[in-house]
Amino acid sequence: MRVSIEIKTVIQAVVLSALLFTDQSAVAQGGLSDYERANNLRKNTANKVFKQRVVPHWFAENNRFWYRNDLADGVREFILVNAEIGTRRRAFDHERFAAALAEATGKKIHADKLHIDRLKFNDSCTELLFRSYEKEWKCDLRSYEVQEMSKEEQPNSSLSSDAELHPSIRSSNETSITFINRTKDAVDVYWIDYEGERRHYAKIEVDGRHEQHTYTGHVWLVTDNAGKTLAVFVATEDAGDAVIDEGAIYKTDVEDKPKPRRRRGRSPDSKWSAFIKDYNLFVRKIENDEEIALSSDGTEEDAYSERIYWSPDSTKLVTLRVKKGDE
Repeated sequence: MRVSIEIKTVIQAVVLSALLFTDQSAVAQGGLSDYERANNLRKNTANKVFKQRVVPHWFAENNRFWYRNDLADGVREFILVNAEIGTRRRAFDHERFAAALAEATGKKIHADKLHIDRLKFNDSCTELLFRSYEKEWKCDLRSYEVQEMSKEEQPNSSLSSDAELHPSIRSSNETSITFINRTKDAVDVYWIDYEGERRHYAKIEVDGRHEQHTYTGHVWLVTDNAGKTLAVFVATEDAGDAVIDEGAIYKTDVEDKPKPRRRRGRSPDSKWSAFIKDYNLFVRKIENDEEIALSSDGTEEDAYSERIYWSPDSTKLVTLRVKKGDE
């Protein structure tokens, strides 16, 4: 019974704080303009907040890392941090780098909008490998000489093709995948959405390639013309190649439907299932179907919510209690 007691304590604490908040805010009802402003919050705040997260790329000695800042209007900067001595500076001279890259590619390059990805520094931070305009390059950061790399020099940026088929994870971290078809027939590329449904994005002919903007954690399915699964790729923080060839294709049949995610009411250790019955919160011990009521005061007008969140150790859970308001 220790588990259920701990669960009930947390529920009571959360519900109490929620009710206190409701009582304090119930004095003033929002007007139409307040609800319209709240409804447009995502649109009004999109691309307004920057430098809110750091994705570190650590060097071998684990005391330095670099990361990229994505700023307003497509501006980018690459930052090098020495965590041991506490310094932070640009990873290289953006202006000199842009001039050298422009000379090598024949393209117009803006120093604050560098069109580069798949960055890889050597440990001494004197050489930078990167991809730009569908080619692989290297830059000597002492002389800022940019040269196209030979195939032998190019690092392996291929993604694993044997990922499990499952719904995509919501993410705001932008990345990209370049699909390369090295099979003998055309292939189709699908995004697996958050509900596990296929959404067709591209058909790639033999020896063709398709660069796809995506987000970290998004799942991409490649099939043949008959719809049979050939490979599954998951987007990572770094842009990568999804090479579809004999080595990447599944050797055995796989499920055509993504595996559903664990239901929200199921505890992480799969020993308990939480659910709502008669407007109250219950847990069921899965091994013997024993039901335990964690609340008894829920009503139709003031019910416990099915939005249930378990702690990682499966000893506590949280839900909300929702009181119906005026229409």
